[in-house]
Amino acid sequence: MWKNCRMCGKEISAEALKCMYCGASQEEPKREEPVKQPSELLFENAEELQRLEEEGLETEEALREASLRLEEIMQTEQTDEAEETEEDIPADETEEELASDEDAPADDEKIDDEHFNIPEEIADKPEAAAAIAFEKKNIPDSERYTERLRRRSEQKEQQKKQLRKVWISISCVILALALIALIALLPKSSGEKEEEPEASPSISAVISEPTPSPEATVSEMPSETPVKTPLIEDAADLAITIFNPYTELEGLYTGKTVDGIPEGEGSYIVKDDNDEIILSYEGTFSGGEMTGKGSLETGNAAYTGSFEKGLITGEGSLQIDGKLRYIGNFVQGEKNGTGKLYTGTRELIYEGSFKDDRIDETENARLERGRTFAKDCAKLSVTVYNRAKKELETAIGKHIYVRGTVLLLDDEAEAEDIFILYFNGDKNFPIAMRHTYSTAEEQTANKKIIYCYAVIEGKTTITINGKNVTMPLMELVCSSKDALS
Repeated sequence: MWKNCRMCGKEISAEALKCMYCGASQEEPKREEPVKQPSELLFENAEELQRLEEEGLETEEALREASLRLEEIMQTEQTDEAEETEEDIPADETEEELASDEDAPADDEKIDDEHFNIPEEIADKPEAAAAIAFEKKNIPDSERYTERLRRRSEQKEQQKKQLRKVWISISCVILALALIALIALLPKSSGEKEEEPEASPSISAVISEPTPSPEATVSEMPSETPVKTPLIEDAADLAITIFNPYTELEGLYTGKTVDGIPEGEGSYIVKDDNDEIILSYEGTFSGGEMTGKGSLETGNAAYTGSFEKGLITGEGSLQIDGKLRYIGNFVQGEKNGTGKLYTGTRELIYEGSFKDDRIDETENARLERGRTFAKDCAKLSVTVYNRAKKELETAIGKHIYVRGTVLLLDDEAEAEDIFILYFNGDKNFPIAMRHTYSTAEEQTANKKIIYCYAVIEGKTTITINGKNVTMPLMELVCSSKDALS
């Protein structure tokens, strides 16, 4: 081994006391420790005393925390033991636990400080070391505790499976008993005498036993509510009220009734305060309403055809003042659908579609129909006027056109209107003009000069300014503000 000289730095033997080159001694001089003054010793003692006091405080805090943890662990163990006692733990497991507890060390002297890793600062203090050792001794072994939990969970699962099997068996028994009781009661309900069984029947025998027919059982059961037989009789002048969406009619009924309600063929009349008939119907009734085929007369109008719930609905014909006016389809009392419109002389003036009591056509179609009719029209003269006023045979049915001034009588007319037309504007020659409007036509304007193409029907009497005036009656086919060529 070699080392360097302390003086010259050359390599010399490690065991040499002097350098062979410079002769310098290789021994290190002894260091003399400085003598500490009393003030330094006092300061060091004070620091040591403070350190010992701090360690004492830390030890007391560690002991306090250890005792608190020990109390918590003991409370937890007591709670777990109480819960385990409530459960049904097998006896063999309890014996194993007691045996393991007897094998455990009984004295605190056998506790190894190194095994529990007691800190060195507390190892010298017997109270702190004993507390920590006691705390760690009472903590259960992790592997043994895990095994106990596993065995308990397995036992609980087995108990649940056994309990489930028991409930399934009980349910099957209850179901079998219910089937036996149900089948045993069925013969009693059908009126058959039940025989006493010699032995308890098996489930398979009960299921294979035939049940009585439900139809036979229902037929033999007495009816709870007897069917009421309707009272059918003939009525004469039975006072009833018939309702429809527009009005209610109180009158006298004669015909078939069911429980006092008109049903079937019958007649019905309504009279005013003067005992005059204002409405009469003869035909079919259903549920107390005019429904089916029948004839209705009211005022100057008469209808024959179909009815539905008191309203004119379906195919039928309409007459005004005893003269045919329309044949076709009706919906709730109005012309709707296909039909034919006639004059009072039974001359066809339009055939086609109707809508809401109006002729359903465009303005161009209306004017074209007027031009076709205008070819057969002659100009109205005073002579023809006087003949029509007197209802002479030579004037009725004649096609004429007349230029005149309009005087409206019914400002609220919507589909059909009768207005006054003064021939050439002369009030001494009034004409009653009956008109059915088209869907593309507005109501005739008052005090307007128009050209009318019409058919003479006869004469009529109308009240004007309180006076009854007799004048010719015409059916207007088409009108325009200019003459149609």
